[in-house]
Amino acid sequence: MVRHTTRNSREPSLSQLQRPLFRRPSQASIDGLCSPRLPARYLHAGLKMNPKTCHKTQRIIRDLALRHIDFSIPYLQQSPSQIDFFKREALLDAELSHLMAYQDGWAVEVFLRIAYQRPKTMRDFQTMFSELQITEVLTFLPLHWKLCFESI
Repeated sequence: MVRHTTRNSREPSLSQLQRPLFRRPSQASIDGLCSPRLPARYLHAGLKMNPKTCHKTQRIIRDLALRHIDFSIPYLQQSPSQIDFFKREALLDAELSHLMAYQDGWAVEVFLRIAYQRPKTMRDFQTMFSELQITEVLTFLPLHWKLCFESI
């Protein structure tokens, strides 16, 4: 019995599309990509990523990390569940959807470890970010209260 389909046999199947394109390299390779002495062009090449995309991804992950990771705790002492939560958050971000091509989200770990190369700077950013949020709340609340009382 011959089975006829309208699908082109050259098109990839659904299971082929869901498979990660970039398998997880050895831990030594990941450590090498996270090295502070690694030139940026090697990071792009190691991740097989366009330089502009790599820079934009690095900035987005840094901003996400400022909201989700406590930089007062060294990377190796962070709880694995916290790192896994951060990886899930990053992979769910629409702007970072290209990172789904990396098996187990290993590229997110690379970018996070790169952010950890300057922990004091990141802690300062976190402090400034939290102070900015407090200032925004304090300036918004009196205006909000005034609008509420005017409507009465």
